Amino acid sequence: MEYHIHSREYLQRARQRLDEGSSESLFYAAFECRCGIEARLQQYLEAQHSISRKKKKGWQIAKLAKNLEAAFKTGDKIVEFAVSDPNSGELRYTLYYTPVTEKLQKMGEKIGHLMHAMNKYRPPEDLWWEQTRRFLESVYEELSIANVGNMLGVPLINPSTQKVSLTAEPRPGERVYDLQRAMGPLGNSVHVRVSYLDTLPDSN
Repeated sequence: MEYHIHSREYLQRARQRLDEGSSESLFYAAFECRCGIEARLQQYLEAQHSISRKKKKGWQIAKLAKNLEAAFKTGDKIVEFAVSDPNSGELRYTLYYTPVTEKLQKMGEKIGHLMHAMNKYRPPEDLWWEQTRRFLESVYEELSIANVGNMLGVPLINPSTQKVSLTAEPRPGERVYDLQRAMGPLGNSVHVRVSYLDTLPDSN
């Protein structure tokens, strides 16, 4: 069986482990959540040609996030990129960049204590188990939001060419062709509205 490494696949495995309901499955869920956070940051970094290879390496969440923020400077804002027909004004497609928020980064760092041997025995009735489960469920929810977006970064303008650089991926269930068709033929003109949001619209 293949072991896929997109952040969404780590997220899916985390859901499976949490749904198992056993004590030991919490530790495996923690691992998948932690890797899902790292993977999302790395996906965003890998998509940026302007970021050096050295800054794309590693697994430390704070360091990866710092390198990403240096390029984007958008903080926890969700970026909405709405593409419409220049003649009719009809909306063709909407893309979103959903960041790994500071809250999720801190959650990912906190998960680290679950990656080591426990320093004391905790009986099944210990409240620690329920508290840990609730914490991991909240991490899962935050990571789910970070994976909603289909833009692998904020659209950036090349200062020398004045062209916008944008890297996107299909949403789950979509094909690359669906995304290409929605954006229109290469060389076509489109109207674009860029918005910076605090939360995703309800339809997403």
